[in-house]
Amino acid sequence: MKGGRHFNLLLLIGALIGAAAGFATGEMLIARFGASVSSVLLVGMYFAQLMLFISLSVLACEKIDARLNTQYWTRSHWKDSLKRLPLTSALFFFAVGCLLQFVYGYAPENAPRQAFDDYILAIDNSGSTKSTDPDKERFASTVSFVNGLTEKNQAAVIVFSRSTDVAVPLGKADDEFKRNVEMALSSLKSGGGTDIEGALTSAAGLCVDAKRRATVVLLSDGESKVDVQHVTDTYRQKGIVLNTVGFAFNRFEGTGLLEELSSLTGGEHYNVEDISQLSGTLAKIRIGQDESRNLLGNMGNDESEPGHYKILRVLFIALTVTLLSFALGFMLYNSDVIKKLLPQKILTGVAAGLIMEYGLFNISQEFYARLILALLAGLMVTFFKNATTSEEEQSLAGFELADSGGQGW
Repeated sequence: MKGGRHFNLLLLIGALIGAAAGFATGEMLIARFGASVSSVLLVGMYFAQLMLFISLSVLACEKIDARLNTQYWTRSHWKDSLKRLPLTSALFFFAVGCLLQFVYGYAPENAPRQAFDDYILAIDNSGSTKSTDPDKERFASTVSFVNGLTEKNQAAVIVFSRSTDVAVPLGKADDEFKRNVEMALSSLKSGGGTDIEGALTSAAGLCVDAKRRATVVLLSDGESKVDVQHVTDTYRQKGIVLNTVGFAFNRFEGTGLLEELSSLTGGEHYNVEDISQLSGTLAKIRIGQDESRNLLGNMGNDESEPGHYKILRVLFIALTVTLLSFALGFMLYNSDVIKKLLPQKILTGVAAGLIMEYGLFNISQEFYARLILALLAGLMVTFFKNATTSEEEQSLAGFELADSGGQGW
């Protein structure tokens, strides 16, 4: 006898717990490796572990109260499904995530990079940097950054604590300018509070040529009171992109603020876990790597982003979430897990894609959009119909499962 639609509270709770665990682990991956690992590998790892947690939760719920398959099938073949778990979740979704991110972020060698004409570096020199950056790696990384610029670029260096000082005014990035930067930063001593808003206001005032694409790169290790709406409105009006870098490691409390500031101006936030990664992180901003197109970040807040990339993100996220039902069907030897209520599953995937593309612009912080993505993926697996109820049936949902330990799809 075929079953009808059924709501299983246990499965819902289990799937959402798995989704929450996958979200938390994914955020740790982004915080730890976001500045040092290729976006292709990072997206692959993120989806692999997220789907692994959700799938494991579903299997655990089936063991307690079988609904996707019959009790007979679960007693006989649950361990076989468990063996398939690494293949159907971790490895499969790692490959899917890597492939989709590669396509989404791909840029031909001759394509124009998203590099800038003018760079304003605003460097935190407050008292707390004595402990977060005792060797002043932020200054060495700034010198390395400036040395990578050409005379086509203009740059300036601002140093701030409780007050803001223009260490090197805006000028052409020639050899003399680079020497001036090195000299200006070599004798600075840390001290005072952290006035991020003052630094950003001063930096915006240096960007006077509307024809030149400008970015402000803010390096900070702390929290500060900022009128976010006022600052980001000014930056958007002037067409300035704000990229932010946090370097206080696991003690950093200003991540939310820096993420919000960068996302609302079309920029990126980088959380540097190891101060030795700072130079490489700044290099990404300088050379304009295609890291700016990431399925899991930098949402639809840049009006200059081509429309086809917006469509691709929605489609790719929807595909990934929908594929979870296929993976579960393979793991459980049950095609009904795939076929039943498929339109609802596809719509859930599309909703996740729309949240990732457009939600962040209104929500303001990336991790909220990723949280909703994870919860929707967990919710999707609860769309099912009752399994056949006869415990004598061993051929389930179109799969000819021989009584041989469950070896068959």
